[in-house]
Amino acid sequence: MNILDKLILGTAQFGMQYGIKNSTNLAYEDVNQIIKKANLKNIDTFDTALAYGDSESRIGKSIVENKFEGIKIYTKIGIEDFKDYQDLAEILKLSLERLKIDRLEGLLIHTPEIDEYWSGKYQALFEKLLEENLVKKIGVSVYTSKQAKFAFKIKLIKDIQLPFNIFDQRILDDKLLEIAKIEHKTLIYRSIFLQGLLGFEPQKLPLKMKFASPYLEDLVNICNSYKISVYEAALKFVSIYLEDNKFIIGIDNLKQLEENITVLNKIDQISDDLIPELRNKFKEINNLKLINPSLW
Repeated sequence: MNILDKLILGTAQFGMQYGIKNSTNLAYEDVNQIIKKANLKNIDTFDTALAYGDSESRIGKSIVENKFEGIKIYTKIGIEDFKDYQDLAEILKLSLERLKIDRLEGLLIHTPEIDEYWSGKYQALFEKLLEENLVKKIGVSVYTSKQAKFAFKIKLIKDIQLPFNIFDQRILDDKLLEIAKIEHKTLIYRSIFLQGLLGFEPQKLPLKMKFASPYLEDLVNICNSYKISVYEAALKFVSIYLEDNKFIIGIDNLKQLEENITVLNKIDQISDDLIPELRNKFKEINNLKLINPSLW
């Protein structure tokens, strides 16, 4: 398995400030260089959303300028953002126009745990999107294991995007990998660096994030014992649990993409002994403020 085949590039940073460490907006030329490098490395899948500023139009501009083919895009939308098929279809057609592609790889719905979304009017609406070839797959973007377990029951849902990282191991604690395999769903891991928190040195945390310092100190100590960086540990941890699933990395600049690709290409050189140590140290963390960035 080439791990880069499992990689999806997150594009929130392409159109807005995103993450605890990101305080600047990327210029279009920076975005273009990132997409060109990704294409050169056969990374062809991107994750975006209507809420990501002008991310879609910048991706589309790069696709046209460089004559890229075979680019696959996931986008996300809230159930409250549309009223009927005509409304949603118009929104997606505008996205496709901005992205300069003919079909979305996947449409992911936020906050999907209400039965009525997946029966009656809404189910027919999503099925029509598939019939009209506006999207290849329907999925959901969730925050909790409860939401994921609900999504497992819905036949129409193929992809489930959810957080997974060293500090947030709920998908392991709640056996979601095993359930996903049984139900033939693909999991898409996001927030693998916990929106940049894992990249902070404990002593340099912003005042409002000082509560995370003890966890980061423990993580840094483990990484030091293996002579690896926290970023390398984060990528190794996720890679062990990939199986048939995918993962998202948000990119702030070209150098960061190149560094991540370098680490991923040598990920097998990092000792597997690291994994049970991280698992045992940080499993079942019950500090919701630590693992849920919306509470920061």
